[in-house]
Amino acid sequence: MHREIRRNFVQYAKVFPLARTFGFKIPSKYFRMVVGWLEVACGISLIFVPGVMKLLANIILLVLMVGASYTHTIIEDKFERTAPSIVFALMLGCRLIVQWQVRRKEKRALKDTKQD
Repeated sequence: MHREIRRNFVQYAKVFPLARTFGFKIPSKYFRMVVGWLEVACGISLIFVPGVMKLLANIILLVLMVGASYTHTIIEDKFERTAPSIVFALMLGCRLIVQWQVRRKEKRALKDTKQD
């Protein structure tokens, strides 16, 4: 499986959007390592770290999943390979919306208690 992932990231690095924009080529090894470590670090942050760091980790993961969906679409992967990134992006988006709603409700409750 590791060999397959390495081969896939060679294709993914070729369609990396910022590489086209700024005209540089990102080595697939570093692209794979950065994406992997970001996913692990942000996943751990979602589990254990409270507050703003959790929000930041959610946003970073959401951007990664949208980028993964874009990449799979551009290289015309089968839907079975694209679906997990779409599902995770939707889950992270829903989580972000719920977190914002809870925060807004808490601020409103705090404001109401101060007015009383």
